[in-house]
Amino acid sequence: MTGAVQIRQALPLEPYRIEVAWADGRKDRIDLEAWFRRHAVFTALLGEAERFRGLIVDEWGWSIGWRGLPDAEIPAQRLRQLALVQRGESIEPEALRAWRRGHGLTQQAAAEALGLSRRTVIAYERGEQSIPKTVVLALHGYDATTAPRQARG
Repeated sequence: MTGAVQIRQALPLEPYRIEVAWADGRKDRIDLEAWFRRHAVFTALLGEAERFRGLIVDEWGWSIGWRGLPDAEIPAQRLRQLALVQRGESIEPEALRAWRRGHGLTQQAAAEALGLSRRTVIAYERGEQSIPKTVVLALHGYDATTAPRQARG
């Protein structure tokens, strides 16, 4: 995903789910329950359907928030990442970090193994960029080719 991600409209659905219409014409339904449970600033929305319906998009479309909760904001870029993960087209930054550490790789070694720059791996692990499906597939390819080699010793 490249370029700025902008929200045209966001609608609250059933508890903790929203529908986002993006400026590029795409629409996504995103489940935010896990996000709310991981980030303390959103606990005021848990179990509060009326408050959840107070969903708003900032005037430029760069984030969403909720009326009466000035610190409860999710950037558009992060929402798009959540949508990609939920569609199976990406993974969470934590999953990449766990994969790298599970193989005993430094960020530099992971970058070399995946054909990326170290800076890109860092950006993925920090959640600054969405992890594209091609990288997810490269992780699986690495697993498939290194496991047999490790088993042979």
